[in-house]
Amino acid sequence: MSFEQHPPHMSASERAEELSASCFLNAYLREKTNHRARTLPDEIAKLSDCREGLRICGVLNERAADLWIPMRKVSLIGRHVYAWPFYFAEEKGLTRASFAACVAFISRDMALEMNPPAGAEETFLARVQESCDTIREVLDRRADAIWAIPEALDEFSQAEQGLIVGHSFHPTPRSRGGWQAGERELYCPRDGR
Repeated sequence: MSFEQHPPHMSASERAEELSASCFLNAYLREKTNHRARTLPDEIAKLSDCREGLRICGVLNERAADLWIPMRKVSLIGRHVYAWPFYFAEEKGLTRASFAACVAFISRDMALEMNPPAGAEETFLARVQESCDTIREVLDRRADAIWAIPEALDEFSQAEQGLIVGHSFHPTPRSRGGWQAGERELYCPRDGR
């Protein structure tokens, strides 16, 4: 996903959530092949300036709800581009969905199918949030460098430093679970070292 595709008024936190959501959803859709782009409800289409999106059905606050995810681009290889923000549609109407709420909603659905061991869902949610926080930190720290990344990178280390987001088909592309903060700063190339 190119950095030119996001609205210029987005903060680093909003952009980190948008990029994290993209990676998370693209990984999710590789696992759940029954979701297809569909026409968005009119209200969401107007809010997002998109015609198509995903509808994920589930339970929110003990009531049936739909999570609507507008899509800017539907990709044949699964590297879709989404339009942030996303929305929950409930009986009472539409509400804007936070990144954490989207991940929890989708994870709850997957946990019902997979029956993971105790604590696995909480660990997964924490890793997704940690990955998002890491992307935000990189965007904050390297804002100027992001725009200066050369198109042709000469060395492997330069290419690694240019990967701000990480793997576009991974639910936690920048998770560093198990590492201490000092180790992350020393060994993670995304910081430009």
